[in-house]
Amino acid sequence: MDDNLDKLMSGFENQSFNLDPTILFAELIAGSIRNHEILKEVLGQQLELKELIKGTPNDIDEVVEQKYSAIMDKMKETIEKRYYEVIQRATKD
Repeated sequence: MDDNLDKLMSGFENQSFNLDPTILFAELIAGSIRNHEILKEVLGQQLELKELIKGTPNDIDEVVEQKYSAIMDKMKETIEKRYYEVIQRATKD
């Protein structure tokens, strides 16, 4: 394993990279937003399919919205908790 890693890294020894942190962070944020929107759409479709399989009555949109909202609220709590844990670990004493 180390031998393969050494081979891979050997090509980078004499290269320099000129990274613009602003562009890098903007790209990361854009990717995060894109992934967020994709996952929201997938989650909504999964909930809708589950309700269709159950045979939910005609007000399926309302049922899906309620379940979606409950899941998003739970996720928000978890994300905030994990975010603060990461910040605490990353904060210098």
